Amino acid sequence: MIARREVIVSAGAIDSPKLLMLSGIGDAAQLKAHGIAVRSALAGVGAHLCDHPTASLFLQVRQPDPPPPPTNYAEAGLFMRSTRCEKEFAADIQFHVNPFGPPWAAVDGRVRGLVMTALVCRPESRGRVTLRSADAMDPPIIDPGYMTHPADMAVQVEGLRAARQIAAAMPLKADILQERSPGLACADDAAFARHVRMTGDCMWHPVGTCRMGLEPDAVVDAQLRVHGVRGLRVVDASVMPQITSANTNAPTIMIAEKASDMILSAH
Repeated sequence: MIARREVIVSAGAIDSPKLLMLSGIGDAAQLKAHGIAVRSALAGVGAHLCDHPTASLFLQVRQPDPPPPPTNYAEAGLFMRSTRCEKEFAADIQFHVNPFGPPWAAVDGRVRGLVMTALVCRPESRGRVTLRSADAMDPPIIDPGYMTHPADMAVQVEGLRAARQIAAAMPLKADILQERSPGLACADDAAFARHVRMTGDCMWHPVGTCRMGLEPDAVVDAQLRVHGVRGLRVVDASVMPQITSANTNAPTIMIAEKASDMILSAH
């Protein structure tokens, strides 16, 4: 099949770089290692993977069997500025509160409680998506690179400390029996860091692997056209040069709406 105008790749921050690399667009050394002919050497394809890392407190509540909530996830949220927050950002820590979690504990018949999750809004750490092989059916290798930048750990620990302070304040304090994880024995930064490394998660907001820009490692331009390749655009969260401070769903929809205008105006 030959496209008469252009091809739009919109497979997300994991599969969009995979498709480009399988098509010969990416880091030349990696492509050659898999026997893929290089059509455009763009070292930034698959690089700069970024997501919002998280870590949580699990609090046992006095009511052992709370009524089912109206949703299956966060029932409350909050943003705050850490002591490290840069002036141009309104916040760099986000909280999610799940009033009946963790769900996997409930499935196992264990005690249920309240989960307070702290999310690093502006992480500095970066990972990478690379090919496992030249077989399109093979999943790519994903190295998220969480907490590889020390600033992220510092913000994450501050978020957990703030969550503990919130839990210790009225009226929430009256409903909490104890902190089950990590527990009050976790008191210094090193202990919190161990908790983060052992239990940390992500918010499933991957971006950045086909980042937009003019730098040597950028993949698309301001019109979302792949550098050095005619008639090819990438339209999804992979083009974000920097992760957004909060959830990526609405910004990704905005990218798609803007891209549709670009495509229509180009033809």
